[in-house]
Amino acid sequence: MSVEIDGERIASWTPVIIRGGVFIIPINFFDGVNPENVLSASIIITPDGAAEEQWTQANGLLLNLGVGQFTPNLMEADTSAITWDSGHYRIEIVDGSGFTVPCVTEGLIFAKDC
Repeated sequence: MSVEIDGERIASWTPVIIRGGVFIIPINFFDGVNPENVLSASIIITPDGAAEEQWTQANGLLLNLGVGQFTPNLMEADTSAITWDSGHYRIEIVDGSGFTVPCVTEGLIFAKDC
């Protein structure tokens, strides 16, 4: 499986969230060439010095846009509420067969005021 962020295939990604801004960026999953049938996805954030949080379809912070297409959906109020400055993330999916893939990609994540 490959991952594409904002139109580029990636091995890892380092998101930077601006507090008070909107954080919406397309994430696409491919089986090599075609969009992967992903039943659900979540982004698990483990901030340095703060409690873990998850962006999921259930809490509205991750939207499913179609086959293999997701996007974080953080509005101004969501990003303003972020109190941490750095941490780690991982993207977890449930594939079309119902199997959980716990770490499709992972890396560092940052939040800043400007």
